[in-house]
Amino acid sequence: MTTTLAAPRTCRPTRNRLTWTLEIEGMPGRVRGVVEKQMLLLPEGEPGEIWFTRWQRRPDRTYSCREQIRATDAEIDAFAQAIEQLAAEENFVARITARSYYGLHG
Repeated sequence: MTTTLAAPRTCRPTRNRLTWTLEIEGMPGRVRGVVEKQMLLLPEGEPGEIWFTRWQRRPDRTYSCREQIRATDAEIDAFAQAIEQLAAEENFVARITARSYYGLHG
């Protein structure tokens, strides 16, 4: 691998990250802040990347989202456990799944 002068060193650790999909459905609005705090535990994105959660408010006043997350298995484990526990306690659906072609890709 060749590193050019323009490529910052901070890009290197992202090589082992996989793409995950976070899906949340039927989440009460009062829990939104808790989920956002958990998301702060995830790794930072690529340099220059601006990331935010695209929440969608449903007519029944619940929220849903579908987000792509780049993280290693180790980085996603604690987040997944916390979100799944919160979903069970607050009675909403939360799923974190690996992209269908699970593995290292670029």
